[in-house]
Amino acid sequence: MTEGQWYNVTRMVHLVGGLRAVNKTGSEVIIPLGSNDRIPTFSIDRYHDLPWDLISLGFKIVGIDYYETSQQAQGYYPPTWYPFHAEQTDKNSSFNAENKWSGLANAAFKAGNIELMDICSRIGFEMKACNLRLRQLSDAYNVELWSLCEQHQFSLGKIETLNSFSIYLETHDLLRELCTLRDYLAEFVANFVLKSSLNSENRIRLMNSLRKEIFKANITDNSLASELCEITNESEGGWLAKLSAYRDLVVHYVPLGQATRKEFVVRRFLPGSNLGNLPSIYFPIPSNPFSVKQVRSKGSPFETVSEWIEASQQDDDSAPDALEYCLHSVGNMMSLACKIAKEAPIFPEIPTFVMGVDIEEVV
Repeated sequence: MTEGQWYNVTRMVHLVGGLRAVNKTGSEVIIPLGSNDRIPTFSIDRYHDLPWDLISLGFKIVGIDYYETSQQAQGYYPPTWYPFHAEQTDKNSSFNAENKWSGLANAAFKAGNIELMDICSRIGFEMKACNLRLRQLSDAYNVELWSLCEQHQFSLGKIETLNSFSIYLETHDLLRELCTLRDYLAEFVANFVLKSSLNSENRIRLMNSLRKEIFKANITDNSLASELCEITNESEGGWLAKLSAYRDLVVHYVPLGQATRKEFVVRRFLPGSNLGNLPSIYFPIPSNPFSVKQVRSKGSPFETVSEWIEASQQDDDSAPDALEYCLHSVGNMMSLACKIAKEAPIFPEIPTFVMGVDIEEVV
């Protein structure tokens, strides 16, 4: 894109807290709230300034929808979705990771390597699934917030509506997808990166199994193996170990909203905003999933209903927000996927599509 040029594209920026920022062709950006509320607006000088100006105003970006065609604008097809990872060196790591693994699957297909093609295409599928699940979680936040504002029900504090369950459900789904991707990546590393160094005769399919085999084989001179052991180290609070603990909670023990008490969606003004008091919501999840797993492995942490009620009336100021945590985790996972892709035994090749050519002719 040419510097200073404007494009006939509508961009809808998903923001942490459930808000949206909308920019149609031109410089004006609006933050739509309820129909009877004041609509905050600001202007950008250049097309590419949008995300950076939002960050400078105190917003945290989840991702951006691009409505580039009339079919997208009319709802026939979804917008083009790009997660945005401000904390990563590569802000577009999700997009780049998808492209790399799609290219690896295509290269393996052209080389006739069915095993490599299979695992690369599975990894590519899961990356796309994680990125879209993040968008769906953001949408669930937006529906809840918009409904509260539109019905004049936004006042600070806890609430649960008919829309809240979608937030809980989408959080669970994204955690499961991320850990499926975790294990696909482990399978790839075990069979195409570290296979000659591992002593296992069985096919490794799980990250936990790969970690054990790395220690068993005493692999100390491989930077990727060392990083995998570090991020899966529970005692050191490795980010992948923590993500896995959250996933284990929802799969094996308890929904996150019931882990330590009855949780609710919380209404608050958006922290750090430079555009005044803007409404936002968050869904608190347990701050220490490791300890919750340990307690929950023995059953309910409460002996009486009154204990449960008392705990549910308390607040945990250290509890992370589900959407913000999931955004961070998707960014970490995509960054890891990009590193692993560099160790592939083949170079990625971008698929080429030719209009009018039937897929059967290609195959």
